[in-house]
Amino acid sequence: MEAPRRMGRTVKINATSDVLVSSTCANGAQTDATPSIRDAFLQMCCKDSFNLGKPHVGSVLNVVSKHIEKRGCDSIGLDSLDFFICLRIALINDSKAVRAAGLRVIRLCLKNEEYAKKLVEADLHFFIAKCLDVLVDNLAERAQALRLCRRLLLVDPSLFPIALGRSVVALAFDGTKEKDRLVRASLAILAELCIVNPSVFVACGGVRCFSSAVLDCSSPRMQEAMVASLLYLFDTAQRRELSKLNLRFLIAPYSDFHYKHHADSGEGNNTSADTSDDRELRLLCAKQALLTVLRSWNGVLHVMSCKILEDLVRVLLPCHLETRKSMLEFFYTLLRLPLPEWTDEFSVALLATDPSRVRDAWKLQEGYVAAEGKCLLPHISKFRPNLVLNHTALLVYCLVEARLVQTLVEVIVTSDTFISVRATILLGELLHLGSTLLPPSCHGTKMCLPQLVDCITSLKSDPVKRHRAAQAAAALSKIHQFKKKGIVPYSLALKQIVELERRASNNGKSYSGKNKKIEENATTVIRDDQEFQSNGEVESEMRSSRDPDGILSALSRDSGVLAQKDPLIWNWSVLSNLLLWSKMNSCALEDSILRSIIRRVMQFYKPSSNQFCQCEFSNTRTRLYSSVGCHLMDSLTVVEEFECDKILSEFLDDVSSAIRDISLASSAHDCLLSPGRLATTACQDYFLFIGRLSSTTNGINALEKAGIFQDLLELVASTNHDCYLKVIVSTLDFHTDGYARAILKKILLGPVDSGRIYATNHVRVLLRAADEYGTASILAKWTVPLLLGQLHDKSRAVVITAADILDEATDDPACIEVLILLQTQFVELIQEQEKQHLDSRARLLLIKTLSIPAGFKHWLETVTDSENGKVSLVQKELDQWIRNLNIRYVQLVESDLADGLTQHQRAEDGRYGRLSNVRHAIRDLPMPPHLFSQLNQHREGLDFLRTSGQLSKLFTVATNASIETDEEILELKAAVWACAHLGTSEPGVALLESAQVVEALVRVASFSSVLTLRGTAFFALNLIAMTSAGVDILAQFGWASIKRHHGELWHVLDDSEWNSLYLQHVSNPLTLKDNAHLGVGRDRLRTVSQSSCHSVTFAADEREDTRAASILTSTPRQRSSSVEQPNGCWETDSQPYSLEGSSINFDSDSDHSSDVPTPEDAIRSCRRAYTLPLSVQTPGQEYVPHFRSFSDSHYTMADGVSCAVPTSPTARPKRESRIWSKLRTSLRLRRSKRFSLPVRSSSKQSSFIPPETEPIQLLRSELTEGAMCSTDETFSSSAAEEASSEEDDREERDTAPLHFEYQLNRIGSILSRLRSLSYKRRPRLLSSLSNRSGCYIGLCLPIQLSYLHPPADWFEQPVPSMLATSFSNMTLNEEPHFVHQWQDCIVCSKDPSAVVQLDTKQTEEEKWLVRKELLRLVTNMGSSVGLNANEQGLLRLKQRFPWAFHDVCLFSDVCHVMASHGYRLRARRFLHELFMDSPFDELYAVAVSRLKVDVE
Repeated sequence: MEAPRRMGRTVKINATSDVLVSSTCANGAQTDATPSIRDAFLQMCCKDSFNLGKPHVGSVLNVVSKHIEKRGCDSIGLDSLDFFICLRIALINDSKAVRAAGLRVIRLCLKNEEYAKKLVEADLHFFIAKCLDVLVDNLAERAQALRLCRRLLLVDPSLFPIALGRSVVALAFDGTKEKDRLVRASLAILAELCIVNPSVFVACGGVRCFSSAVLDCSSPRMQEAMVASLLYLFDTAQRRELSKLNLRFLIAPYSDFHYKHHADSGEGNNTSADTSDDRELRLLCAKQALLTVLRSWNGVLHVMSCKILEDLVRVLLPCHLETRKSMLEFFYTLLRLPLPEWTDEFSVALLATDPSRVRDAWKLQEGYVAAEGKCLLPHISKFRPNLVLNHTALLVYCLVEARLVQTLVEVIVTSDTFISVRATILLGELLHLGSTLLPPSCHGTKMCLPQLVDCITSLKSDPVKRHRAAQAAAALSKIHQFKKKGIVPYSLALKQIVELERRASNNGKSYSGKNKKIEENATTVIRDDQEFQSNGEVESEMRSSRDPDGILSALSRDSGVLAQKDPLIWNWSVLSNLLLWSKMNSCALEDSILRSIIRRVMQFYKPSSNQFCQCEFSNTRTRLYSSVGCHLMDSLTVVEEFECDKILSEFLDDVSSAIRDISLASSAHDCLLSPGRLATTACQDYFLFIGRLSSTTNGINALEKAGIFQDLLELVASTNHDCYLKVIVSTLDFHTDGYARAILKKILLGPVDSGRIYATNHVRVLLRAADEYGTASILAKWTVPLLLGQLHDKSRAVVITAADILDEATDDPACIEVLILLQTQFVELIQEQEKQHLDSRARLLLIKTLSIPAGFKHWLETVTDSENGKVSLVQKELDQWIRNLNIRYVQLVESDLADGLTQHQRAEDGRYGRLSNVRHAIRDLPMPPHLFSQLNQHREGLDFLRTSGQLSKLFTVATNASIETDEEILELKAAVWACAHLGTSEPGVALLESAQVVEALVRVASFSSVLTLRGTAFFALNLIAMTSAGVDILAQFGWASIKRHHGELWHVLDDSEWNSLYLQHVSNPLTLKDNAHLGVGRDRLRTVSQSSCHSVTFAADEREDTRAASILTSTPRQRSSSVEQPNGCWETDSQPYSLEGSSINFDSDSDHSSDVPTPEDAIRSCRRAYTLPLSVQTPGQEYVPHFRSFSDSHYTMADGVSCAVPTSPTARPKRESRIWSKLRTSLRLRRSKRFSLPVRSSSKQSSFIPPETEPIQLLRSELTEGAMCSTDETFSSSAAEEASSEEDDREERDTAPLHFEYQLNRIGSILSRLRSLSYKRRPRLLSSLSNRSGCYIGLCLPIQLSYLHPPADWFEQPVPSMLATSFSNMTLNEEPHFVHQWQDCIVCSKDPSAVVQLDTKQTEEEKWLVRKELLRLVTNMGSSVGLNANEQGLLRLKQRFPWAFHDVCLFSDVCHVMASHGYRLRARRFLHELFMDSPFDELYAVAVSRLKVDVE
């Protein structure tokens, strides 16, 4: 009988095959197929004469594969090793379909590690490599081989054979030239191999393969995957030692103007156009690869260590037009800056620097107003760190240190006009980023432009250069004006939303000065409206209300409405002023002339007139027409006047008819308001007019009378076009509970998925606008329930969008209070979505309610079941975080960072989909919430954390954890994140500092051998920089912070920063090294203030023993370097901590004796007791807790004049300095009655740092020396010190230098000027019980960038050998090992008796000589030198001695040689083709013997 085969042919199958089929597949019967499969395999492996009754190999394999899919490989009944040995017969079959079927069966059998071991033991990998190498129109076979390779990687990557790795590398390396369709698949497998088995990846030549493919791949996502795999090799010391990789080759296309990626490029028949295209491709590939490197932490550290960025900046210096243009584009993309047009006009290029410039994503077909609002309106949280922003700040810091600012000045004055314009814009943007993202102590004077100023002012400079420098200076000034202007809405719809929120805030309570500034930005007509708002004299007359009749007649006459019938001739600027004036003077609407003007203008706007609706939406005048139309709607609804109501009613009836036509027409595209016209003409602004009317009572009445609301409800219920839903939602006013909110709810529950997503996103815009004007508490009452309802949506994209908006909204306590009222419903929704769409992110949203006391109380009072019995809900949540969610949090953050910075980004539904046409953009990433950051927002939560007994364990891991394995590294990352989130409040910072956690984090960020750990510590330190106490402590370790929140644009200098900038810094600070003992001369070191580390205790801990007190009060220099368990100084499980009445003790600034003090002396002389005030305070009294000790500041003379170190108490100031008095007075800091400072009692001062000083303490020493101050300042509140303040003043006048006296006056004048400004910070939305005394954006950087540099020898490459370009690591003509190793043979190792003796007449000596010559030529094939000669030699050998190529043992030796050394794809294919006609009788004999043994 005949049975159809997969390839479309029919074969004869005997009764045995019929039995096999019936026993395994017929009617799904579960009979025992073991005997039939064994018999079929036995017949398949018998290499006898042709027999029609013998089953076809392909049929047997297809049946076996189906059997394995249904019942598993274990049901075959054969030993797995014997089964794989039998399958070798299929892989040497002449039919490509049979070989493909055999590969498929092998892949299906790989279910676990045991089968992978048997596969390698059966030497199947040699035959799989053969199938992959040979190219004879066998694409399906080779694809199956690659699928089998990937399956092996998934099952057990440690067993992946190097023979397969070399085969895949050869395909990936040379397949591009041959246009092989499997090149991309092979690159993907190699990228995966690099991650799961780096040793095999490096051994098989994967590094060199990727190094070449990276600059030969135009696909950004593929290239990113390869670069990310190479960066993975940088992470740990073992992988760095293994790979010895350096990515400096990526800058070769930029630095080499004649770069050739391939040796034969640009030769032969290649034209100049081909060479130019090849260079453009290399530049594009280099750009994408370098961007990937700099967007990863491993890459940034590698670039800093190898100074690759400095080399890139220096590439700009040669006057090479193409290279300069490419490099400028690279820096624009790196810093996420819009690329200006290629022009020589500054006026055109400057448009790219406008923060409110229009984007393509704001079109109606794209994100529309929701996207614009998300881009322009600030985030609700003003203090939440942004991980992408922190990364950008580090990049800007690196560029400034690489002298990009100075290099751009050189490019500006030495390039042509086009390059000069583009370089000027980049310079302006870089200066703006540096001034907003870098602490002043980081960039100092590096952002100044003396070279540019010198070029402008010097008479000796070239006139052309002087002219270009002057133009650049003027352009930089304009860029600064753009940035100072701030962000204003672009679209009239978003502008209307902002104006309505301002109006709502005015109807409530008064708003702050910041909101007044926002009001000015919102009410100022931008860009195209400036021409009709420039008439200041007319506006002033309108405000003064002088001669109303004269003003009305003048505006009416100048508008030209009554004199001209053509609306294009009207003066729309004057008409706008006329309508504004009529709105302010409502009695003017009774004037007949004005009514006539309004009626004629309204005729222009009617849809039936086909005038306004025909205007192109992109035209600048159309925006003017729409703005005037909004003023017209306002004028008609100011008062209830019959004629105005009639005009408005006629207009609305016309609009209502146009809206009804959409629902009644057979196709919406045939209507006046069709989707196409809505996107390209002013038709969409009819909905803007409706929204304008819906914001007033008279307008709502008019809309109800005309039936507009009912028409909109019918439209949103019946339409499938999301454009109508977008314009309706974006323009209506939702401040009143009426039709507008009903329409919004209808859209949120509608059938159109895109409409529901857009309406949900629009809620974010409403919340952000309300937050800016302080009306979020009102808006949250009805928007938060709507967002909770969206968590029920069937669409995953809607659920994720709603959860993201809720996460942002709950940064406002008003929204959290609304959530607490709906706590039961909220918890049920989160638990449901945790199983469906949100996964672990649902928990992060749920814990946001713990950030206020009311929510924490609800969690604490709710009792639930757990493994330990009945516990509170918050205790159960904490146990889950300690058990697994802390680890999961690390994975979430790293996944979000990859999603924000890389090409591999999630879609709206949160999944990674296929490639799309959406342009890649870097996404901002606010820090995800953590349980500890929510609990430490109030003292009840911090009490709970302290008494839980978990903090000490986390502190131990953070300070003393091992990093030998990946699991230990992940555990340390989890502890670092947990501790960092604990440090987002000032009491939390004090806890961290007492346990030396901050010091440990600084150490990890600077010295860890795991680069990803450095990145985690860097972001963790940014979390600590959110509070003033954290900023102060980080400053002691050499990290400067930004002191502003997201709502502010500029960093305001305080006195310490001003001093550090005005006075000279230390020129060469000591470079830290990661060792405990540094050989530094005692004569050049000074004693550092002992307050550099804050040791914190509480009142309940004073009863600890003497040893605990000694450890507590000892400074970091005095602490032992041995690893000890953390002391109970920050946590006492048996004695609960309470902030009320507790005392925080800091190390004193006292001079230290050279002798080791006793514990009692240490407690008396080296500790300050800072007592926290009681929580019960006088009403209206504001308390700012202090958690820092103001250490002695050491001022030194400038210009190398060293400051003498006092050696006695009389040589040092002993009382409070005048600078602190000024600061305390100017800032009006209130003294706490419970502050106390012990009197200083010391006799001697240590004049050297002990040799056991650790690097962190030595850093403190250098920073203290670099403070450049001349007196020691100590904060004091004791009566004795205040009584002697005059004596201190006299001492300071005698000892302080003149320049410091001038500096004090300078600081005082600046502080007075700052106090005189009308600017006020926005009130922080924090409860009175909050633990925060000062909140910043959480951005800090090391004062010296070299603190982050890894050692350069980590990335040093070995010296290349003479034949480094050869794929093979065997020297040409080297004597190979010719002795046959039977234990590695594919036949001898399995069954030595199966070796068939060749029936030849050659002697053993002749066989040996032929074998030796053959293996010598095979070995030489690994080199590209003499490749053709070696091929010809092998062909001659086969022609003279064909019997040698029938030897399976020789074939096995050749396979081992190819597995041991690297061969190009051409050589591998040639060698396999030499053995294509080999009978392989020994393989059949081995298989048959194995099967017969099983049968017996």
